[in-house]
Amino acid sequence: MGLVSDLASVRSDRRPLLRAVAELAVAAVFRFPLGLGAARIGILTVVRSRPSPLSPLEQMDDALALAPALTRLFLDGSNDPAAPLPAEAPGAWQRAVAHQAAGRPAFSSSVPLTTALLRLRVAAFGHNESLTEPARAAVSRRLRFGDPSDGATTPDESKE
Repeated sequence: MGLVSDLASVRSDRRPLLRAVAELAVAAVFRFPLGLGAARIGILTVVRSRPSPLSPLEQMDDALALAPALTRLFLDGSNDPAAPLPAEAPGAWQRAVAHQAAGRPAFSSSVPLTTALLRLRVAAFGHNESLTEPARAAVSRRLRFGDPSDGATTPDESKE
């Protein structure tokens, strides 16, 4: 989140884009992340033509409520305020387990996340499963990813 109520107070050498913004008659910028957990899908940017902060009880609350609503709209196309947020939707948790499974080898073996996700996809394809199945197996330590040439193994297979 970035809240700059007076752009004139920010040094332009620290933020090169401020020179271009000055030509647009923008005096204040407020940014709110759109995303699910650590995954960011965008930013809600609110601008003002005069320097002043957002009012804490109205405008700030509105922006903080709008950010998850926009996230919901972008992720599943729902603009129904009664619909669950993406974090509450079952599909979101299935994707979360895939990221947890990819994070395990990335953290323990310094494997890039993209490589870890690719290994999960290969395991899913090789066993004709959805990505969720090998991800759950990896999180519960029933599936391990060793050397990329070896492929994924179960704990029993790795002992042989």
